[in-house]
Parts: sequence; C-alpha cells; structure tokens
Amino acid sequence: EHHEYSLAQLDEIMMLLHGIKPDSNNAVLEGQLVCYKYLLVHMIKVNEESTSKKAFLILNELILALKSKKESRRLAYDVLLAISTSLRSSELNNGDSDLQRLFTMVMGYLSSPSPHIVSGAIAALSLLIYTDADFCVEVPNLIPSVLVLLQNKAIEVIKASLGFVKVLVTSLQSEKLLGLQADIMTGILPMSSVTKHHFKGKVILIVEILIRKCGFDAIDLVTPEKYKEFVRSVEEV
Repeated sequence: EHHEYSLAQLDEIMMLLHGIKPDSNNAVLEGQLVCYKYLLVHMIKVNEESTSKKAFLILNELILALKSKKESRRLAYDVLLAISTSLRSSELNNGDSDLQRLFTMVMGYLSSPSPHIVSGAIAALSLLIYTDADFCVEVPNLIPSVLVLLQNKAIEVIKASLGFVKVLVTSLQSEKLLGLQADIMTGILPMSSVTKHHFKGKVILIVEILIRKCGFDAIDLVTPEKYKEFVRSVEEV
C-alpha cells in the first residue's frame, strides 16, 4: 500500500527476500514471489535508474521459477500475470508504457548465453501475449526477436519459440495476422523437415491455424517456393 516505504527500504527488503530458500515449501515460495510482485510493479512504475538492477534481479527469479518444477512454475505464471494486470490497470495515463517496459525487460533475457534463461524468457513472453495479444504487436521488435531464435541450436529454445508462435497465431485476430504471416512462415518453415522433438508437428499445427484464419491463398502467397508443396499438403489434410 505504501510503495514509498518499500522503495526507501529496498536494499534491506531485497536482502531479506533473496536470502529465503523455499526448497519444497510452496507456501514460502508463494509469499516470496508475491512480495517480489509488489516490489517489481512499484519499480517499473517509478522507472528510476537506481532501482533497475534490483528489478532485473526479481525478474530473473521469476524466469528461473518458470523453468522449475510444476508447482513453482504455476506460482511464477500467476505472479507474472498479476504483474501484467497491475501495470495494465494502472491509474496513471502511461499504463501501456509501464507494461511495454515489462515486455522490454523480459526481452533483455533473449540475448542471454544460457538456453535455459532464454527459453524461460520466451515462456514469460508467451504468457504475456496470451493475455493481451494485440498489445504485443505494439512492442518494438518483440516478434522478430523471438522468430530469429528459431535458428538457435538449443532444442529448448526452438521448442519455446515455436510455442510462442503458436500462442501468437492462436490469440491474434485475422487482420493483425495478415501483416505478420510472411515473417512467421519464413521463420517456422525451416523446422518443417525436422521430425525430432515434434518440431514438424508443431509447424503443421501453426500452419493449419494460419490457413484457417487467413485463408490458403494468403498463406500460399507468402510461402517460399521450396515449401509450397508442404503447405499444400497441410491444406489438403
């Protein structure tokens, strides 16, 4: 309720929270993540350079939790959604820029040398666009930054990126997809020949959704020649 107090005592609070090791105690983990949620929302809203490093420390904890065991993952998803909702429903007129700041912060982890962190960041972005797909189109370089990761060598990064694209095409309205379909098809089609890790099946599903939403002719128009036979086979099925 009194974020001025929290920010004034930020070093002490962060030291306390960061020192907690929940282990298998979900109640402790939930309390820790909820405290992180309040702090991160306050930090993003005030947008001060002095708190940015601590904000990234919190976000790092959330991303790691997204890649942990099932119960911790669920708690992290819930907290991330709550953060997004708080920023979107802000009484300030710049609520959208606060939310965009959150997207930008998460995107910063896409350049991490750790595939584990990168895939966690993509999972976070997938969740955020699922709740507000239209807004993601307004975030600069968000979609290209994830599509380029389909060329990554790490299996978990490719898997997470395909998951992001699936959420994107499922959540966006047809008119918004029409402007993105060329980039999406160019990004996913090289994976159509990879049967390992169900990559081909995931590509087929994405192409099916695109065909249903945009029509076969529109999709065929942006399909490179070498993949046209594959896309036609998906359409026929």
